[in-house]
Amino acid sequence: MKQFFIITILSLVSCTATPINSHQTAESTQTKDTTREAHIQQPADTIPLGAQKLIRSYPTLALKYADNQIIFPDGEGIIYDDGRQKSFIEQLDDCDIEDMFAMQYDTVSTPPKYLNDCGRGRCEALYKKMYGNSAAAVQKNLVKVSWFGQQIPMTKVNGVADNDFQQKLYEGMASKPIPVSQQTPEPTA
Repeated sequence: MKQFFIITILSLVSCTATPINSHQTAESTQTKDTTREAHIQQPADTIPLGAQKLIRSYPTLALKYADNQIIFPDGEGIIYDDGRQKSFIEQLDDCDIEDMFAMQYDTVSTPPKYLNDCGRGRCEALYKKMYGNSAAAVQKNLVKVSWFGQQIPMTKVNGVADNDFQQKLYEGMASKPIPVSQQTPEPTA
């Protein structure tokens, strides 16, 4: 449950209202160590829209974009776009950061159109870098928070466990309740 919740919250950031047209490269690796300084960044008007959204969504991480990579403060870079055209399944199985932003978030169709599953593709290298690359690394950042009357473990990385963040989620859910006809029934034993 905790992994589903964390991934669901992260997926909200991945959705975009417009398709991304970023530059293509032949690089195919997800992660690449770099020696560049963390403060180097391309001019803003040359940064792909998806990279801009990612950088704005995680201000505490101080992410940068240069040479087709999202650069972390420690200098490690993760490939933004591996340059490959992928099927829907390939985007899910081998997602780069650009693929996370490839689908438009459809606010009109209910249910969404076939294979329009915004936020489902996730770049594993990105999330491992942000939240930890092992169970132990993830667990060291978990704190107990009250969530709908229960105490659940939630990451403190990127402010997810902060009360302001939780309050915004509650307000968002309350302002747009799911109609009963679209709710998933509780499983029966």
